[in-house]
Amino acid sequence: MGRPVYPHEMCDPDFAWLISNYKEQHSEFVAVESTFLPIVLIQGVNNSVSSVARLTLPDPDEFIKDDL
Repeated sequence: MGRPVYPHEMCDPDFAWLISNYKEQHSEFVAVESTFLPIVLIQGVNNSVSSVARLTLPDPDEFIKDDL
């Protein structure tokens, strides 16, 4: 693929089909999705450890300092 696919783009049926079809054909991959990061597929993760697919990142506002 020539560029990253972001979760908000999954409303496009072509992207949704591409990702779901790939995951069906390559069951050894687990998707890690976050609101503002591209979709990442990790190989070799046991499918029973599906919590990897639900990783969340801290709120970006936590890193912004008011005293800068």
